[in-house]
Formats: sequence, C-alpha cells, structure tokens
Amino acid sequence: MLFRKRHSEAEKEVEEVTAKASEICAAKIRTRRTAQNIESEITQIQRQISIEQRSRGDRDEIGKIFAEKRARFEMLSAEVYQLSCFLDKLGSMLAERKRWFVHMRQSLSLIVRCNFFCYVSLRPSFSGQLHVSHSKQTIEPVLNTESRHSHDRSAARSTRSLSGGERSFATACFILALWDVMDSPFRCLDEFDVFMDLVNRRLCMAMMLKAAEKKPGCQFVFLSPLNTSQLQLTNNPNVDLKVFEMAAPRNKPPETSFSQ
Repeated sequence: MLFRKRHSEAEKEVEEVTAKASEICAAKIRTRRTAQNIESEITQIQRQISIEQRSRGDRDEIGKIFAEKRARFEMLSAEVYQLSCFLDKLGSMLAERKRWFVHMRQSLSLIVRCNFFCYVSLRPSFSGQLHVSHSKQTIEPVLNTESRHSHDRSAARSTRSLSGGERSFATACFILALWDVMDSPFRCLDEFDVFMDLVNRRLCMAMMLKAAEKKPGCQFVFLSPLNTSQLQLTNNPNVDLKVFEMAAPRNKPPETSFSQ
C-alpha cells in the first residue's frame, strides 16, 4: 500500500511538472543530459539574469519604459508626417502664388503701358510708350514728339531730353496710367502743371477729371500754384468738383533803417 501511494504521488508530481513545462514548451525535448547538469545550467542562467537586472534594471520596468517610448515615437512620427504634408501643401501654394504673381505682374505692366500710350496720344503730335524691365526693376518712358504715326526711331527721346512742359505732361500721363491699376481711395498731385502751357494744362486737367469720373469712390486732390480760372472747368454731374483758392500772400512791411 505504501508503494502504491508513493507511486501515485510521484505520478501526480510528474503531471504537475509536465503541465508547467508545457506552458514554456509544448513539445517534449528528448535529451541525454542529466537533471543535475540541467539544474546547474539553470542556476547559471538565473545568476546571469540577476546580474543583468542589477546592471540594466528590471525586465518588467524596462518593458514598460519601452512601451511608453514606443507610443511617444509613434505619436511624434504621426506629427512629423502631418507637418511634412503641411509643408508640401505650403510649398505648392507658394509656387502657385509665385505663378499668379508673375502672371498678374505681366498683366498690370501691359495695362499700364497701354494706358500710358492712350493718355500720351491725346496730345497732338505726341506719342510714347513705356519700357518695363522686371529684372532691372525699372520703367523708362520713351516719347516721340514728331508724330504719333512716325516710325522714325531717331525721333524717340527719353524724358531727359524733353522740355519742362513735355516732361510734366508725360509725368501726368504716367501717374494716370498707374492710377488705373490702383485701388487707393485718395489720389493727390502737387504742382503737376507748373511748366505746362495753357493748352496742355487744359488737356491734362480734362484727363484728370475723366479719371475722377471713372473712380467715383475715390477722392482726388490737385494742388497748383497757378490760376485755375483760365482752365474753364465745367460742372460735371458725375464729378463733385470743388475749387478752393487761397488768398494772395501779404506783402512784407519794409524794414526801417536807422542811421546816425
């Protein structure tokens, strides 16, 4: 009876140990190594694990830190990807804006050139054009004082070789051409007709009033030291025109000198 009891207890112990071993490795490993040899190896491995835990930390703690770092890495990777997509979108938008800027710059320069030609051609025997250089950032007016239909290049001159009245008229035409492509609510000109004769002053003022008629939402201010009574300004129902004249300057009293 004692032998059977010990046998049953041994079988139960074997089953328990086998169940624990199957959790680690389901298949049975056949070996010729003795149990003492295996236990000695297990002891050495456990000793090595203890040494590694003391030097590197606990396995569970390291696993927890790794999981946190991995989650942080995945979150940062997602943010970097989103920022990269955002930068790509900004780059494409910037390229599109540059393309539209070049297109608008060319269109506005063409409108200014056409408007300048139309304004300058209103004066008899006077024509001109603008040379616009975007690379040099310059605008050079070239005028022809012979005939608007003349193709003689020798008659074309820059503003430096023009008379004072011609230069003032060309400048006024250039400003009007610029105003046509601007949205400023206030337009001011000071002494634009100083060097003009009466005919050019009337023509220039008519162009100014026509420009004001095209821009009903803008206010135009023209300052001139000359008398405006000779311009024959007519009342235009489309333009609220008001003329303000300043009083003549007072004469300075003569200085009194004393002699001994």
